[in-house]
Amino acid sequence: MLLITFVCPGLGILSSGILTVFWSKGRFLVVIVFILGLGYLGFFYEPRTIDDMWRYIQYMSYIDTSSLKDFLRQILVERFSVHGLDSSQWPGSGVLLYLTAKYGNYRILSAGALIVTYCSRLLTVQGNYLSAQRQNNVRYSLWMGAMLVTVLPYLVLSGFRWYLSISTLMVGLYFEIKHGFRLRNLWFYVLATTFHPAALIFTALRLIPLFVSKNKNERVLVYTVTLIATVIGFIESNRIIHELTSLSTHFWAYIRSISTMQLIDNLINCAVLILILIAVIQLRKQYQYRSTLNYLIVLIIVDIVMVTFDVFTRLVQYTIPASVIILSQISFSSHANEKLKVWELLIPVAVFLLGVLELIVISYQSIPPVSLAWKDILLTPIFNMQSWIWGVLH
Repeated sequence: MLLITFVCPGLGILSSGILTVFWSKGRFLVVIVFILGLGYLGFFYEPRTIDDMWRYIQYMSYIDTSSLKDFLRQILVERFSVHGLDSSQWPGSGVLLYLTAKYGNYRILSAGALIVTYCSRLLTVQGNYLSAQRQNNVRYSLWMGAMLVTVLPYLVLSGFRWYLSISTLMVGLYFEIKHGFRLRNLWFYVLATTFHPAALIFTALRLIPLFVSKNKNERVLVYTVTLIATVIGFIESNRIIHELTSLSTHFWAYIRSISTMQLIDNLINCAVLILILIAVIQLRKQYQYRSTLNYLIVLIIVDIVMVTFDVFTRLVQYTIPASVIILSQISFSSHANEKLKVWELLIPVAVFLLGVLELIVISYQSIPPVSLAWKDILLTPIFNMQSWIWGVLH
């Protein structure tokens, strides 16, 4: 499969993609080849002036790459803004921009974000399947196919910060399902916040159901975290108020009216969320996953409340794939010969149809502008592109 991708990238990606969805015994290797092939396509992304990545490129041109320590002091103490970008609010992404400016090219950053995005989704679903004692190929194909179409590649290539952030949250959610919510899970939320401050929303929403958890350890954990946060809030009150004011300004920018076309898209997404909500409420009796399911209920309710606002689009970009990760784990834990329940068929099919619809109808968010003709990218052997790749990197 890897050899086919090297000789003909288009054929390799197509064949590995089909096997990723329908060959449950392919293990991680086929999925990795498929994801790397998509990352290779992302390498040819050519940002336009209206893209977020164009602003990041301008930002990188102002970075002094002589010392990472000096750069961190500059963004955290002196603070500077370029084209409205201020990395003091997202130092993790700022460090990535520094490393890209010093050692690489924006193409590596964009392609890397695309690879991480697909890995955090496809590998978590496959991990859920492989950890199940009783495996069922139909369930695997349904959930993997649904997860595959939850990504709009163009948005990932352009806005890497947001997708690195929610990808980190998804990986943390995967481990939470496996081992329960523990203190170390909070580090995934902290890391996600360094990539994009909007991850604070999901952090707060995750803590809310823990206050009423029937698990004593979870309640003690959330009370301890709340106490520590309160103490830090008193000590650094001025700075925290300033940061929260700045972040709220950005948040309220997304609380605005939307076009009729976007409202229709939001309502379709909302219908899928309602289906998921109904299934989750019925599944809450499974004590093993109750804490995570309560979190999902809170997420969905908040999303539905925001359906008429622009911020809904951002929220649902995390909620739907997160739902697939959680529900696929519950589905795979069923007996292999057990008949598919209605929700096991209805939800992945609904998510799949929604994803395909968005990939086709909202093609301006899925198909990125590229530097070469698509036929040349898909049909030219990778080893024949070596001189071109080396040229654009230098």
